[in-house]
Amino acid sequence: MKRWQKVGLVILSIVFILIVMMVWYLTTHSMEVAKPFEVNTSAQPYHVLVATQGSTYKDTVVQLIIEKLRENPVYIKVVDVSALPDLTEEGWAAMVILHTWEYSKPQPNARAFVDDVRSKEKLIVLSTSGEGTYTLKEVDGISSASQLSDASEKAEEITKRIKQLLTKNKSIMETKVKYDVKKISWPEKTFVTKRETVAFDSLSNFFTKNYDAIYENLQKAGIQPSDPPCAIYYKIDEEKKETELAAAVPVQGKVPDIKGFGKLTIPPSTVITTTYYGPYDDGMRPAYAAMEEYLNENKLTRELMIEEYLSDPMIEKDTSKWQTNIYFIVK
Repeated sequence: MKRWQKVGLVILSIVFILIVMMVWYLTTHSMEVAKPFEVNTSAQPYHVLVATQGSTYKDTVVQLIIEKLRENPVYIKVVDVSALPDLTEEGWAAMVILHTWEYSKPQPNARAFVDDVRSKEKLIVLSTSGEGTYTLKEVDGISSASQLSDASEKAEEITKRIKQLLTKNKSIMETKVKYDVKKISWPEKTFVTKRETVAFDSLSNFFTKNYDAIYENLQKAGIQPSDPPCAIYYKIDEEKKETELAAAVPVQGKVPDIKGFGKLTIPPSTVITTTYYGPYDDGMRPAYAAMEEYLNENKLTRELMIEEYLSDPMIEKDTSKWQTNIYFIVK
């Protein structure tokens, strides 16, 4: 056999060995996709995001964390790290990421999400690797070699950090805002409405389209709105991420039928109410938590939930000044 043939065989042998080693590594260490699920409802005042990868070790750590937090007023959303590009840091009191380093590099989606997060103090990152020494420098990370024997210890450390963040978050919210909930009497109110079941991420388009249509039809009929526009919530489905609601504009007197729209008359009622200032996002949760607390303390039952919008976002550009009155019709 000629020398160049021997060299070629050696090179081919090395390539074959490298391919075998790569296949073995990927088969042994590659992560499965973690199944998404939620614990408790998003009505809870504190929200925790857990992004992970499918492996026996990570699954065990996640389950131990959930066991320690389940009885707390916390909503937990568990997703695979592949879902991180579709998520932002807004609304999360704590964000936990469990990911594996491969070829001395962090999981790409975890890396990108950490880079994008501004409030890095809310991040808790567990990095696993063969050596058990890799961590992301930008955060106070936790490292592990994926040994089941240390799963309980790591879960305890992560849970401790989550609770510290929740305590801090609670302190900040209580310092910033004290919601004054009052019980008042409402006179009879009539609304022109558009009622539909709408996905959470389509609410903005729903309101814009239907408020414009309602006001246009009222103007054609020569009817003046009596109060600011409202949203009337009948049902919220957290699992399907949708709500049955109505865009509603209050009116007085007799109202003719308007094609494509409904009418709703609410008789004189007892309501509880509070006022929220800020954008229409997760920042509203503390106001709703205060309303729910009042309900429970006074043994009341909610029948309808109504938001009244006193600010026009097209005119008032400062979202911190947007005023929303929240009403629960109770009995």
